[in-house]
Amino acid sequence: MTTLLLILLLNAGLSFWNARVCGLAWVESKSLGGWLHLMVWCGVTQSAIGFSSCLILPLIFAAHAIVPKYFTDLYMQGAINLWYLTVIFPILGSGVIITVQSWIVAYRERDLLSMGTAAWNTFAMAYDTYNAVEGIGPALSSVWDAISSAIPSSSDEDDSGAMIGLAIMLLVVVAALGGGVVITMAIVKHYAGSLPVPANVRRYARAT
Repeated sequence: MTTLLLILLLNAGLSFWNARVCGLAWVESKSLGGWLHLMVWCGVTQSAIGFSSCLILPLIFAAHAIVPKYFTDLYMQGAINLWYLTVIFPILGSGVIITVQSWIVAYRERDLLSMGTAAWNTFAMAYDTYNAVEGIGPALSSVWDAISSAIPSSSDEDDSGAMIGLAIMLLVVVAALGGGVVITMAIVKHYAGSLPVPANVRRYARAT
């Protein structure tokens, strides 16, 4: 439990930092558009998923504690795997863009920090891709088990309980994803505009 708490705190801290950096760059990137704004959106995506990862487990355990009769282990597993299937492709997509950008910076700067960052991003991207290849199949199977349990059968009472469990599972996932987005955008909006936009950027924005 202590290890899990430390991981959640680390994810929350990194997600806050990502959202803050994106907020500081938001106005300038929005004015310039293009690759810079795309990079900021990738950071926002990573931050939202990070905050969502901090919410999904507490929400699952809370739902199980409140309605253990309906939100059984089957739906707990289904919820975490449905969340995983929802976030894995945005993680990989934004991760590819961030990794490519780190390669560009490393090629231009050719210093230890930029090369180390590029190496870490490359390793993280390869690790995430490997885990996705290994994990998507079992995750799909777990989600299907939860969904198929709610398919009507001869017992109306069992079907009703299964439908409630499935509905709670979907609600938990939506709440975690929505919460991650709301927290991230609140931080971005808080820090947006807190840095002065360079004069050349303002001129460019007016010209376009």
